[in-house]
Amino acid sequence: MKKGFTLLELIIVIIIIGILAAIAIPRITEIAERGRSGEGLQILGALRSAQLRYRADHAGYTNTIGNLDISFTTQRYFTASALAAVGDDNSCASALRNAADRPTNWGAYTFCITPNGGVSCVNSGGAVTECARLGYTAVAACP
Repeated sequence: MKKGFTLLELIIVIIIIGILAAIAIPRITEIAERGRSGEGLQILGALRSAQLRYRADHAGYTNTIGNLDISFTTQRYFTASALAAVGDDNSCASALRNAADRPTNWGAYTFCITPNGGVSCVNSGGAVTECARLGYTAVAACP
């Protein structure tokens, strides 16, 4: 009596592994993108804090990152794309998801933060929004 697996048993195992991989890979991609989105939120938090310090010193906001007392190390996944010299209820900073290591089925999206700390997500479009995949309600534009 020979010990080992038959060809049929090996094929069944390979099929089962393929099915499990087909289920797991999209979920793993989503989880990885959620982790990458943390960089954007960190950038926004730093910009918000710098804007609030600038406002305390100059009695108003700035719309130029160079005016803030902040410098960023390498921004791999997000780019601090805009500052707005605005009132307390409007957007004070935004970070755009760039194309670096972005999954092929994900479009660009932008996080925005208000001076009171509210974060919103602007979707680039598509049937399944990037913002919804990340757990945010998509808005049409930054406040």
